[in-house]
Amino acid sequence: MHYTPEATSHDAFVTRVKDLMDARGLSVQKLALALNENEGTTKNMLYRGTSCNRERLVALAGALGSTVEYLATGVGEPDQTSESVTLIVRSLRELAYEKGLLEVRPEVASEGTFLRTFPLPLQLLQRYGISPGNARAARVDTDAMEPYIKPDEIVVVDIADTTLTEGNFILTHHGSVIVRSVSPVSDLMSFNVANVRYSGMTFSPEELASGEARVPKVVGRVRFKISTTSL
Repeated sequence: MHYTPEATSHDAFVTRVKDLMDARGLSVQKLALALNENEGTTKNMLYRGTSCNRERLVALAGALGSTVEYLATGVGEPDQTSESVTLIVRSLRELAYEKGLLEVRPEVASEGTFLRTFPLPLQLLQRYGISPGNARAARVDTDAMEPYIKPDEIVVVDIADTTLTEGNFILTHHGSVIVRSVSPVSDLMSFNVANVRYSGMTFSPEELASGEARVPKVVGRVRFKISTTSL
């Protein structure tokens, strides 16, 4: 196959990387963590023309859920053509910021605490009706839903599923990002906890639709947990 100089230029390569970063909601900081390199090295590649060696190209393909051939040449589809999608684990606050529900960008979690990049079978996402582009992995940092969802467990969130029905949801409330079990009770919507140290809350549909600051806002629905024993 013949690859054109325009498609294989560094500028074209960087454009493809940046487009995929935008599509995945990845900052330079988060991409650097996924590549296991410092932020300055990643910025040099994106903004100062530093070449991308073979090892970094392979790592980029995994972190961005793409292929080496697409990144290097522009040939093929941007997303993986395999039977899996690569998810990068984020904090709950990062998900909320991505959805525009937090005004201040959260600090990127330190390496060794939140650094996880792993493939998830597309068949599993399809089983739960999640589009790969809407699937996010997040590490839980609250014990409000313990023992059902424990601190440091990883959950897969559908950020497009924001309709409050029966289920577990990631929410913002008074500047915090929380996990609650939602269920309709009579004419109210109940936001429940499992840990008795916390209190639940209820709102009417009218209150939830008002958009007032005091009511919770939906980041996405928790669809399932990921076993980290093999990660």
